[in-house]
Amino acid sequence: MIHYDNKNFKLHQIGFGLLCAITILACTTTKTNNSDPNELIRAVVKDYSALASCRKILLTDNGEKILPKNHQTLVPFSTNEIVYIAYNKIPDMVSLCMAEDFIAEIVEIKSDPNKTKRIPCKSVNSVNQLPWATPYIKNPKLDIVQQFKDNRHQWFYLFVYLDGHATLFNCQGDNIRNFNDLKDRQAIIELIPLKMISLIYKSNTKQR
Repeated sequence: MIHYDNKNFKLHQIGFGLLCAITILACTTTKTNNSDPNELIRAVVKDYSALASCRKILLTDNGEKILPKNHQTLVPFSTNEIVYIAYNKIPDMVSLCMAEDFIAEIVEIKSDPNKTKRIPCKSVNSVNQLPWATPYIKNPKLDIVQQFKDNRHQWFYLFVYLDGHATLFNCQGDNIRNFNDLKDRQAIIELIPLKMISLIYKSNTKQR
């Protein structure tokens, strides 16, 4: 017959219980929100659909780009709309988009009561008709602004500067990409692809 020392047996039980508690706590810790559930994080919905395999991404106030695991999460929300979120970060998961800092499961998302109104996307005859373009028009190095359209009838605007660099915006004024040379610019325009529709700005300044 096997005899157990009651004192040692109880110590083993306590030790086993502590081990189980630590294990459960560790598992729970990996599953809790990376954000405080009682204090939602402010973020802005950004549209990266002009880039291959990309959709909408959340840009937080600290500059992190969060890609929701379920892309349908952001469908009801407009580009540039402010939202408040709680999320579970998914480690070691990457997307084909690769524009994000990390992928996360959005466990809660709320609209900001003061919503940013979506700017209607339509063709314009002048860069002055773009309400978000004023700071860029004032740049004395701005040379030309070209209006493009993709195969989904979304409008894009390429601001080209005298020093050779350029910036591509969507119709909401989101910065899609910066270019340092003509070759890179042409490659991205062909990749999206974009069709040049019109020239909506031309400076009178000649490059020296």
